[in-house]
Amino acid sequence: MKTKSRGQESRGGVTVKPGGVEDPNDPETPTTKKKGKIEFAVKNYSKKVGDSNFTNPLTLAGDGTVTYASSNTGVATVSNLGEVTIIAEGTTTITATVTDGEQYEYETKTASYGVFVSANEKTISYSSSDYTGPYDTNEHSITLNVTDPASGYTVMYGTTEGIYNQETAPTLTNVGSQNVYFEITASGYLTVRGSSRVNITKATGSISYTNNTINKTYGDAAFTNPFTKTGDGIVTYESSDTTIATVDSQGEVTIVKPGTTTITATVVDGTNYTYETTTASYTLTIAKHVGSISLSQNDGTLSYPNTATVEVTNPYSQTITVTSTDSTVATGEVTNNILTVTSLRKAGETTLTVTANENDYYLEATATYTATVTVDTTPLTCTITANKPDTTNAASIEYTFTFNKPVTGFTDEDISVDYGMPGLFTEDSTSVYKLIVTNTGSMTQTVS
Repeated sequence: MKTKSRGQESRGGVTVKPGGVEDPNDPETPTTKKKGKIEFAVKNYSKKVGDSNFTNPLTLAGDGTVTYASSNTGVATVSNLGEVTIIAEGTTTITATVTDGEQYEYETKTASYGVFVSANEKTISYSSSDYTGPYDTNEHSITLNVTDPASGYTVMYGTTEGIYNQETAPTLTNVGSQNVYFEITASGYLTVRGSSRVNITKATGSISYTNNTINKTYGDAAFTNPFTKTGDGIVTYESSDTTIATVDSQGEVTIVKPGTTTITATVVDGTNYTYETTTASYTLTIAKHVGSISLSQNDGTLSYPNTATVEVTNPYSQTITVTSTDSTVATGEVTNNILTVTSLRKAGETTLTVTANENDYYLEATATYTATVTVDTTPLTCTITANKPDTTNAASIEYTFTFNKPVTGFTDEDISVDYGMPGLFTEDSTSVYKLIVTNTGSMTQTVS
């Protein structure tokens, strides 16, 4: 019978050291080893040339001894501690192999994982810049220059970040701002993305009139002063005195009456243009129209006490006055566009000036008529006859006064009646007049 050493005890035929650890040197200790285990934490790695060294965590259960190996040391090597160094592009398998220890044995002696090494992609070299400028009717976009690679790259654009669906860079024409996003791809290069901005500011517009002053005459047709506008500003027009002239929405001016007014064009900024000077103006002076008057004839001869009539043409309805160089020979008066020339008692010649008077719209105009007046120098005689021979007993008698030539201004006041009462006085002609006289007694009437 074997003797147990002091401090040892037997458990089910197994000698156990104090603390419960089996003693392999004890002849009575069983020879069966425990089961060990070996396992990597990561099954596969994807790496790039140039990446740093790395270690795949290894789980080892037991006291086995581990060695490491790379199936393709041209791609990657592994140290005796399991640290992997990337060498070149390719694929390799890193294998850990364990040998049994004193107390553990391993049914599976190896554990492995794949390493896939790709070429290290280059960085694309490029530059992009914003566009900022005034509106000029052209399309504008960002500037993008790719310097590496020199060719073989693809650029896609968009106006929303992350969406690259346009093969050409978006453009902007009108005033405003727009972000342009881009994505550059090339084989062997890392994809790059970026953005730049297009800024179009308002251009400077201008307005001007060709003429600073314009002179017109009342009665002239409507007109426009040539007007130049650069840009898309909105223009309105105004007259400083609409009683002189008015201006419509297109700048056409209509004359109202003589005088002076200022026509002003005012512009407000448009979509793409701004205006430092917002007004342009010119002075409009409207002169009075030349007056007009004419006569159907300009001279005539008349004998006293006759009159002459002449037609007057007064197209602008101006007021008319008539003057005579010798008002003792003849005078004139215009009524309803008829000039009546009245001869007086003096023979001679006079010039009648018919004046269309100046008013707010028309200048003065004149026309002349030369009147030659003749006066009959034969002594004036008058024959008085009664319609009844008995002027004493008749109730009433009609007396006729017959002159040897026409007279003017003869009235019943020029007649003297004795023994009778003057009654109705009539003018048969310029040389024949009549008076009815009623008897007032039995005396013989006398009329002179």
